[in-house]
Amino acid sequence: MLYVVLVLALAIGWWLGKYGLPNLPFSWQRPRSHQYLKGFTYLINEQSDAAVDSFLSQLDVNPKTLEMHIAIGSMLRRKGELERAIRIHQNLLESATLSDAELSLAQLELARDFYSAGILDRVENILSDMVNRDSLYRQEALHLLLDVYRDLQQWQDALDTANILRRLLSSAEEIKGLSDAMAHYCCQLAEEAIEQSHDADGEKCLAKAFSYDANCVRASILKARLIRKTAGEAQAKQQLLCVADQDVSLFSESVVELELLSFEQETLQAVDRVHQHQPSQSSFIYLYKAISALQDEAAAQQFLLREVSARPSLTALDTYLERQPVEKTNAEVRGVVRHTLQAMLARRDRYVCRNCGFRGNQMHWLCPKCKRWGEIRQRYGL
Repeated sequence: MLYVVLVLALAIGWWLGKYGLPNLPFSWQRPRSHQYLKGFTYLINEQSDAAVDSFLSQLDVNPKTLEMHIAIGSMLRRKGELERAIRIHQNLLESATLSDAELSLAQLELARDFYSAGILDRVENILSDMVNRDSLYRQEALHLLLDVYRDLQQWQDALDTANILRRLLSSAEEIKGLSDAMAHYCCQLAEEAIEQSHDADGEKCLAKAFSYDANCVRASILKARLIRKTAGEAQAKQQLLCVADQDVSLFSESVVELELLSFEQETLQAVDRVHQHQPSQSSFIYLYKAISALQDEAAAQQFLLREVSARPSLTALDTYLERQPVEKTNAEVRGVVRHTLQAMLARRDRYVCRNCGFRGNQMHWLCPKCKRWGEIRQRYGL
């Protein structure tokens, strides 16, 4: 509440310092001055809602007061008072004194209000109109429209919008970030096509994904699934192993797919090489299962002991204890230790977002918290 009061007081002070009181006849100045003093009284008493209403009642809508209206509307939106913010911005749009550029700004703020309220169809209508009119705030409108299509999971609309936006961007960093997101839009479309057995359409979507991001790990994994259908496991494995060269930190997701295929020594060795410098829970489990299947129990035990010693993890320790013969240790003690480990593993989050710290137990290509693509990684270790 104190923050709101301070912000409002500073904003009003700035506006009065810049423009002063309205230039009105004396008979009108005293009542209006009285209303300003009344508003400041509300501020002093931390009655921010009453203060806002008092000041707004005295602010005519014109180019000089536009910034004040926008500032108050934004403040109300941040406070969660969306109905009041919407009324302020709708009132601006009804003004006949504002220029087209100023009306576009009010329109953008109204779209932000509706977005915060979750009324996405209204947001889409407002922003589409701004984009089609080539508004001064067209770029900002396109950014927000992308968020709308992402939330609605309308991936083709998102891709079309992103293509328009990419032509307006000048920063190489912004273009790279948008292109990475566009690759994920294509992957979403590819997944939908593959689920409906439209593999040819899925292949086209993946080709587009690679055109936006040549090192798109997600597209490589989806491509491996298609290759497995048409060319067999050997080529699918090669496609999955290439992920280590694209982004080794996401190799764990490729190993999840490898585990669905038959085990062979060459693949085992390739996964082990990556695991030595980029360990993950997925590669540990794969290596243990592959060694057990291709070699013998003694080799699997040796691998477990090496892993527990070199790279301690709850998963490795639990697996090691599980595989020990009962006669080598006290069965009751082992049972208690394993029960404790399994309880810890059940509570432990397997994935974490590098950008915002979100944690979860399954892979999300789009972080549910910060809405960034491709930032979540698998955790490993204690």
